[in-house]
Amino acid sequence: MRRFWLGLHQDVTRPLGGVKQMHRLGEVIEELGYQATLIQEDANFHPGWFSSKLPTISYDKWLNRGGFTSIEDVLILPETFINSPLLLRDDLCKVIFNQNVSYSFGTPSFPDNVFPSPDNIVSLYHSDLISKILCVSRSDQLFLRSAFGLAESRVGLIINAVESNLFFPHKRKKLQVAFMPRKNSHDCKAVISLLKRHSWFKGWSVCPITNCTQDQVSKLMKDSLIFLSFGHPEGFGLPVAEALSCGCYVIGYSGLGGRELFRHSSSFNASNEIMVGDWLGFLSAIKSFIDQFNADPNSVFKNLLLCSKSVRKTYSFDAMKRSVDAAFAGIVR
Repeated sequence: MRRFWLGLHQDVTRPLGGVKQMHRLGEVIEELGYQATLIQEDANFHPGWFSSKLPTISYDKWLNRGGFTSIEDVLILPETFINSPLLLRDDLCKVIFNQNVSYSFGTPSFPDNVFPSPDNIVSLYHSDLISKILCVSRSDQLFLRSAFGLAESRVGLIINAVESNLFFPHKRKKLQVAFMPRKNSHDCKAVISLLKRHSWFKGWSVCPITNCTQDQVSKLMKDSLIFLSFGHPEGFGLPVAEALSCGCYVIGYSGLGGRELFRHSSSFNASNEIMVGDWLGFLSAIKSFIDQFNADPNSVFKNLLLCSKSVRKTYSFDAMKRSVDAAFAGIVR
């Protein structure tokens, strides 16, 4: 039986969507009938803010385990692990799970000398050392194929599933604007500060979502009528998908990877994409929505509910399972 090993060391306690989605990928792999194990710094570690029962193994124990074969064992690493010496091993089939192409050449939190040069990274993506590159949005898929110049067969698109058992519309909503200040906090603080000064915002409240469990996030989104997205860059934009599933009207940045979500939801008049840095655009879109809501709340709610239903169907676990099965077709068969 194929064994999939998902690299998630070092252990991180703060909420990161990419960590949760690596767990979810492992769960789907198990549902497809294969073994999936998380490689962690400490086998007993759990991020704590979402549920997961995947088997784990410590990095040190995994290194000393032995008995790997490239026929049976598949190692899945995030795009930020591109400098890992594990990619040089010939006793494993290697897959890069690229959840944000904007981090392919490094991230703001890592110094440049931690990553190989861009030329070396592109060459590595083309090399026989990596069997497959997975991504989570059509935008990133296009980038990997067109900008990186990767063959279509090397790039697999994974549908990011929204947990519809948690993220669904609430029967009652507050006049509340929710947002996550973790990314682009400067923009977030500016928009919220400006928003509070306008008379047309009277009667509404703002609700930051920070350091919350997944259950707490879903409750705050269900309670809120508007969700502001400050995430940029994004590989997919899971908070946007979750907010739409909760029946929120979403205003803000698509992060590029989330453009498909904004296109999908705009067809229901349930979102308004804002250019990065356009603070006035945020204010104008919020005022426009409040005016629409005050004029015809029933029509607004109808559109939000239709959008929620469509998003939860499009980004379901069944859809994710089918996409993972298709992406691994060339590896496991």
